[in-house]
Amino acid sequence: MAEKIDPLEMLLHMGRAMDKIIEEVLKEIRAEKYDYVIYDNNSAAGWIIADILRIPKVCSCTTFAINSQIFSMFMKNRGEIDKESPRYMEIEQISKKWKDQYGVILTDRKIP
Repeated sequence: MAEKIDPLEMLLHMGRAMDKIIEEVLKEIRAEKYDYVIYDNNSAAGWIIADILRIPKVCSCTTFAINSQIFSMFMKNRGEIDKESPRYMEIEQISKKWKDQYGVILTDRKIP
């Protein structure tokens, strides 16, 4: 926590992981039918999969024990988002893929 946390690095890591999860889950369940998806709020892949399948979603909300010292250190050391960076561009490509391939559009009003 002593160094700056690059939000783009974290977001890109999450985006890449979710992209793999989405592809694998959709491949594994293609011959099955579900009534709903239960997902954790820390993993938006379930939210996106439910949107792709056009079925209801249920979100569980887990959290971590964070005291005020850890929280203030996190807030103090977070970096700013550079929208010109290659990481940001890759995140945008992943979002575009989800829109083009699955019809899922993430906006400020629709964030998993």
